[in-house]
Amino acid sequence: MKRPASRGEENGGHSTSELWLIPYADLLTLLLALFIVLFSVSQIDNKRLAALSEYFSLALQGGPGVLQNTHVLPPAQTPALPPSPHGGKPDAGPGAPAGGGGETVSPEEKERLERILTEERLLRGIQSEVEKFAQETGLEGEFSAQLTEEGLLLSIGEKALFPSGSAELTPQAREVARRVAQLLERVMPREVIVAGHTDNVPINRPPFYSNWELSAARAVNFLKALLTYGPSLDPHHMRAVAYGEFRPVADNATEAGRAKNRRVEVLILRQYPPEGGGGSR
Repeated sequence: MKRPASRGEENGGHSTSELWLIPYADLLTLLLALFIVLFSVSQIDNKRLAALSEYFSLALQGGPGVLQNTHVLPPAQTPALPPSPHGGKPDAGPGAPAGGGGETVSPEEKERLERILTEERLLRGIQSEVEKFAQETGLEGEFSAQLTEEGLLLSIGEKALFPSGSAELTPQAREVARRVAQLLERVMPREVIVAGHTDNVPINRPPFYSNWELSAARAVNFLKALLTYGPSLDPHHMRAVAYGEFRPVADNATEAGRAKNRRVEVLILRQYPPEGGGGSR
C-alpha cells in the first residue's frame, strides 16, 4: 500500500510553520529596494541644491535666505562658507564638488547662474543709489526701492511728483525723473513698467472724472519724462499702466494710509536667462 503524504510533503516539502518565511522575505526585499531608490534620489537633489545655494551665498552674500521663495528679498548679509566634505578649509567656490561625490555643476548651468548673480548685483547697486539719492534730496519717505521676485520696484510718493489732484510734474519731479532715467539707461534693454496709483477718494472733476484717469495720466506723464531725460531708453521696452485705487499698500481709512497709496511705481523687471543659459527673456 502507498503511504499517505505527510502535511509537510503536501506543502512542497515545507512544514506549515515555515510558510510565513516566504512572504516575509519578499516584503523585506521590496522594502530594501524602496530604500535604495529613495536614498539615490535624495543624494542627487541634495548635491544640486548645495551647488545652487553656494552660488547664491558666495556672490550675493545673502546667506540661506536668498533661496527662500519670498516676495521681498532680504538685505545682504555676510555668509558662512560651507565646510569642505573632506575637512580642512571651506570649498573654493562655484564649480567645486557639491556633495563629496565628485559631481560638479555643468558649464551651461554655471554660466546661467553667474549671469543671474551679475543681475542681482546690478539691481542691488541701483537700489543703493536710489536710497542715497533719497537721503541727499530729503525724499526718504517718498522715494524708495525694494528688490522683489519680479525685479527692482521703485516707489515714488505723490508729494515728490505732483500737486494734489493733478498730473502735471513739479520741478522736483523732473529731477527725480532725470535720476531714474539715468539708472534705467544702465540696465537697458529690459522691460520697465510705470504704474499709477491713487487713494480711494473720488475725484470726479475736470479733467479727471475718476481715479482711473488720474492714475493713467500720472503714469503716462512720468513715463514721458523718463524718455525725455533718458535719450537711450527704448520705448518698445517700456509701458504705462493705471491701477487707480485698486492696489493699495496701506489702509485708506487714515490720511497717512491714503498718502502712501497715492504713488507712482517703476518696476524694472528681471532679465534672467532661461534654463540652459541661452539668451534672456
